Amino acid sequence: LRAANIDGWAGVGDMPMGVQAKLLRVLQEKEVEPLGSNRVAKVDVRVVAASSVDLRQMVSMGRFRSDLYYRLSVLPIELPPLRDRIADLEALCEHILEEIARRGGRPQRELSPTALAVLSAYGWPGNIRELRNVLEQVTMRSDAARLSAEEFSLVLPRLTGAAHASGRPTLRLADI
Repeated sequence: LRAANIDGWAGVGDMPMGVQAKLLRVLQEKEVEPLGSNRVAKVDVRVVAASSVDLRQMVSMGRFRSDLYYRLSVLPIELPPLRDRIADLEALCEHILEEIARRGGRPQRELSPTALAVLSAYGWPGNIRELRNVLEQVTMRSDAARLSAEEFSLVLPRLTGAAHASGRPTLRLADI
């Protein structure tokens, strides 16, 4: 079950209660009933679940099953949002640009220092998914081996003068 790919769910916290019950059954009973079948199949699985919402709070609001929460939270790992770990941005960009190049059969791109400064000034409300999307857009729009700040300003127009919700000072291209 990959919640991120089903009906637009962003994580387990977005699952409807009925699906939560089915997942809990799989975890407790270690069995599934395949779609279109009348037979039960035994499974031995480990689940890595992600959520962008606080599941404890969802439990207290009655929007997430407490029994499923305790099944899933055996080894919780809290990963801060990208805006709180900008030091990781350069390595993440390199990795994503490498993936894009490999998948597209094209040479890998690199970021100019000014492009990295623009990306670092952005608040990344969509986290890594948004970063990946921005990098894909820019690499599709440009043939340059070294991506510049100007190329990112086409995709992230808020960086060119308007303040945004990250709380970071806005970096204008003229400042670079």
